[in-house]
Amino acid sequence: MTTSTVKLPFPVSVNNLFLNIKGRGRIRSPRYRAWAKEAGWMMAAQRPAKFDGTVTVTIDLCAPDKRRRDADNLGKAILDLLTDQGVIVADDSRYVREVRTRWNDAGDPCLVTIQSI
Repeated sequence: MTTSTVKLPFPVSVNNLFLNIKGRGRIRSPRYRAWAKEAGWMMAAQRPAKFDGTVTVTIDLCAPDKRRRDADNLGKAILDLLTDQGVIVADDSRYVREVRTRWNDAGDPCLVTIQSI
């Protein structure tokens, strides 16, 4: 069983990932593009293991402020990043069998643990 953990910046909510642009369709928002660029560099520097089979993903979050947030709105950007960076093959049900999201009162803004099944 292989496990890899990466530290990332606090993710963008699914509510702010995309914009609808007339004539172009849905595009990544500037905020999402900036987050994905920073998170991609952070991930590359940490050199996580690559997983070619089924995995579980655990996301530990520490909010940057006291605003209320829905944990289930924060995983999309992370799973897409794992796929874009080649850490996992895809984020669909063939490969990602479980996603857990937990809130922490202190610590890293976002700590992602990928574990092979």
